[in-house]
Amino acid sequence: MKKVVSLAAMVFFLVSHQLKAEEHVIKAVGLVFEPLFVFAQPGDTITWTNMPAHMVESIESMMPADAEKMLSPIGETYTYTVVEQSGIHMYKCTPHWGARMGGGIVIGSPENAAEILDAYMEVIETDGALKPAKGLIKKLRKEMEERGVL
Repeated sequence: MKKVVSLAAMVFFLVSHQLKAEEHVIKAVGLVFEPLFVFAQPGDTITWTNMPAHMVESIESMMPADAEKMLSPIGETYTYTVVEQSGIHMYKCTPHWGARMGGGIVIGSPENAAEILDAYMEVIETDGALKPAKGLIKKLRKEMEERGVL
């Protein structure tokens, strides 16, 4: 009987979690993703639309260790389901990275968000290819402060 109750509780938890999942839409507008940042929870889906000359690619040194890498084909709508529990996941449009086209996903409520952003800034200083992310990180820090999550 205990096993049946435990199984029922687990199924209820999983189903109720799925019912709470949100769908976020990010639209490519010119050389900018709108919104620039998404605040998501595990189980949420994020879809990038209006992508005729764009793509989405994770910045590998700026993503949670348990995250799945994002890599979309150029010109296609792309959907990503958030599987990581917490963290900050930065991404870019590779063809337009020089124009600073990128964005970020804040997952859950990272307890060490300031440290994560500081570490990302340190990585930028050592890897010139990541320079376009510097402005994104500064904007994300400001938005997180305004939302009271930093």
